[in-house]
Amino acid sequence: MTYQNLRVSICISTVLLASAFAGSPTRAADELGTTLSPDLAKQATAYPNSGALKSVIVQLRDDTTDGTQLAEKLGGSFRRKLGLVRSVALRVPYRALGALARNPAVQRVSPDRQVQMHCDLDEETMGVKYAWDTYQLDGTGVGVAILDTGSPATCPDVNRNCYGSMRGRVFADFVGTATTAYDDNGHGTHVAGCILGSGFWSGGVVSGAAGAARPIVLKVLDGAGSGSVSTVISALEWCITKKATYNIRVINLSLGHTPGESYVTDPLCAAVRRCVQAGIVVVCSAGNRGKDTAGTTRYGGIVSPGIEPAAITVGASDSRGTVARSDDRVCTFSSRGPTYIDQLVKPDLVAPGNQIISVRSSGSQLDTNYAVNRIYPSQYGSTGTTPEYFKLSGTSMAAGHVSGIVALMLEATPGLTPNTVKALLMYSAQTLPLVDAQGVALPSGVSRLTQGAGLVNAAGAVDLAEAVWPAAPVGTGWLASPPAGQTTLNGFAFPWTAAVLHGSRVYYGNDLVSKNQVLWGDTVLWGDTVLWGDTVLWGDNSVQSDRTIWENQVLWGDTVLWGDSNGALSLYIQAHGD
Repeated sequence: MTYQNLRVSICISTVLLASAFAGSPTRAADELGTTLSPDLAKQATAYPNSGALKSVIVQLRDDTTDGTQLAEKLGGSFRRKLGLVRSVALRVPYRALGALARNPAVQRVSPDRQVQMHCDLDEETMGVKYAWDTYQLDGTGVGVAILDTGSPATCPDVNRNCYGSMRGRVFADFVGTATTAYDDNGHGTHVAGCILGSGFWSGGVVSGAAGAARPIVLKVLDGAGSGSVSTVISALEWCITKKATYNIRVINLSLGHTPGESYVTDPLCAAVRRCVQAGIVVVCSAGNRGKDTAGTTRYGGIVSPGIEPAAITVGASDSRGTVARSDDRVCTFSSRGPTYIDQLVKPDLVAPGNQIISVRSSGSQLDTNYAVNRIYPSQYGSTGTTPEYFKLSGTSMAAGHVSGIVALMLEATPGLTPNTVKALLMYSAQTLPLVDAQGVALPSGVSRLTQGAGLVNAAGAVDLAEAVWPAAPVGTGWLASPPAGQTTLNGFAFPWTAAVLHGSRVYYGNDLVSKNQVLWGDTVLWGDTVLWGDTVLWGDNSVQSDRTIWENQVLWGDTVLWGDSNGALSLYIQAHGD
């Protein structure tokens, strides 16, 4: 199989795509009310007499309802309690979905959807090496939870830190009952290497962004790279419970599912919000749905939980094999916004995700099926015959890079809240240029629906993290002096985007530079609280415009108009299958 075929194979598969991305629910589905998610309501009306069991997540109105009794009365079975989102995971017959929806104890019912993985570490391109050399940061003390396919117990690059000593790694199996770490797929090991690979086997030539951070490896996907939403939620709840024990400050979710409802009611999004509210930064991959099988660019492909506003949603960029950022482009496979149902601006930013070299899980499914992607010692100037590294592409890798950068920021200033981290990453990013067929840069930049705030800039983000004083009194600036507003890497100087994307608007923070004001304590829902709220203030609430025009696309409030499709967003969405 060719490398191109591999990239397609590790994209998120579509589950019930026709239901999730089709038009309005039928009249019969509407009669079920608002309790069932739109896609589940369609299934309930399609199979009204079926005794086949459906896995669902039931959000309850209070904590007194017995999930086992609820399921058994409907002829189903109880699977697990999901206390993080006051829910239970059940299996019930399709014919009982109406009765479940009408139960007064039930607030919302959603499918227990399947999530799947999204499948050279470019430290020089991102500016990670600058953070290492300038501030001596390596992620020490920061716990990073990687919810994925696992990682082997015999993997030195993940188990040992930059200095070769063991780093107190933690493993928990939510798919089976194993107590010894393993990865039967290989995806999780690769992502872990992007985040905190120590470069043990390569002498530091191939390493992650935060080579001394503590790996919290939680296996939520099986050997095929697939799993259920309820399993992921259970692991997220575990992260909150164990936050203080292992200093879990970052969660990486390089996985997702087709969105079937608004982020407001989506159970996985709700769980991510709880984690952010608990003070944990959650980084998600945007998905690999940036084009169809014919190669045509498409929009509206962000997957859940990347549709959640509180998450940092990351698309993939291509460094084109150089350390210079001037030739970087957004990967064609990287999912574009807006979010399908809520039409919010996503992704939040992009990071390297094309042909990324990271840690190999020997004998895993990916390693066995795609042996051509193994990286041998001679390819990174070392001796030996055993390949310890592997090459993959995807927004999974891009998300891993950002999670590693976040670990560096939190090591620099532990008091940063999740939304401050998100804002600083966006503000310091670089807007990628729009180029013509000859590669010549055009005046307008790449669409914000394609690149978000732009290409991640680890050097600028860490500079800001080092300078911010989170304990500053309310109403005073968080910086002692104005930030540089630009970064120079590898002899190439570039300005920061100096913008924050939120909902359907872009907030430009020029006053941050001129007035030395960053994120005002209690008056902004980012300072002392952790919600990505309805108000974003930079300086004196400087908003360039309620309307932002990108290329041939106009994003205005909650309405998205496409210049080349006569406003027919549905044409793109309905053709959204992989």
